[in-house]
Amino acid sequence: MKHITAKSTLLSAGVSSIKIEIEQLWPQKMISQPGVISNFVESESLFGYGLDAVLDSLSSVAVIWRFYGKGSSAAAEAKERKACIVISLFFFISASSLLYKSTEALMKGEEKTDFKNRILTDIFSSVCGGISLVLASLKVYLGFKLNSRALLTDSIITYVGATMSFLGVMSVEVYRVEDSVWYLDAVFGLTCGVFLLCFGLKLLLQMTCLYPKHQVLEDEEQS
Repeated sequence: MKHITAKSTLLSAGVSSIKIEIEQLWPQKMISQPGVISNFVESESLFGYGLDAVLDSLSSVAVIWRFYGKGSSAAAEAKERKACIVISLFFFISASSLLYKSTEALMKGEEKTDFKNRILTDIFSSVCGGISLVLASLKVYLGFKLNSRALLTDSIITYVGATMSFLGVMSVEVYRVEDSVWYLDAVFGLTCGVFLLCFGLKLLLQMTCLYPKHQVLEDEEQS
């Protein structure tokens, strides 16, 4: 009985943390989208962070759905698999957008020259990156405690968002000192995009083609 109560407490904490991310952090993260902060310094990494923040919130909705309601272990496994498939699609969306924008920046060869909002960008991006890092770590902790692959996978998106935020700050500061590395930010964006694409493809294959067919039938019957 104590084990069930403890697990319920962890589940409540996990759902609450995800709700906090969606309800409280959404407005702040939206500011870092390409329409505002990333346009100040034309940063592909910060663009990626803004997009990743939105997709991160949407993937958290899939995780909440995974834990919503009660059912058998087979039904829970079916929801876990479906949630992972949905999350993998968000990986593809984020990767495609980031790869496109980074490739475009490299082909144009445009250098960033506006630093008047650099301090604001650095502070805002660092704070958002720190928040994302804490949330991602919390998702990992709860994912292991609740034995949820969907929650652990969702943490990857959050970790990538935090990484892109810090990389965006670093590329701006490096370029300010040495303008010959104008391509550094786009390279960071391409690297994160390739990682998201490969991880999303791996997850999708594991949850579809490589997933045991008999397990799929059993899960669907129980769900």
